[in-house]
Amino acid sequence: MGRRQARVDALYGELRERHGGRVVPVGRAFQQAMQARPELELRRPLRDDFVHYSGAGAFLAAAVFYAVLYGDPVGLPAPVELGVSDEDARLLSELAAEAVRRVGSAPR
Repeated sequence: MGRRQARVDALYGELRERHGGRVVPVGRAFQQAMQARPELELRRPLRDDFVHYSGAGAFLAAAVFYAVLYGDPVGLPAPVELGVSDEDARLLSELAAEAVRRVGSAPR
């Protein structure tokens, strides 16, 4: 994990401790996914806008929110319209669960 992400994690942790609430570590999950599967496009390609999520990125972000709000996202199916394979959905949901475990934001 990069130093920038480590600093973001630390700041979010401080805010959580000070004000309560939960951290939704989408950025950390994206970094983990980019390391695990660099060829998997999590954002739309440059010819589009490279700002908005691809189907895989949208699924990953949703899996992180699911993990924070409800618990383990592993095994959640990706909606067909996102174009995410079952194998990729499994990997992304596992990375989402791992990111949430690392920052301690799982539901109580």
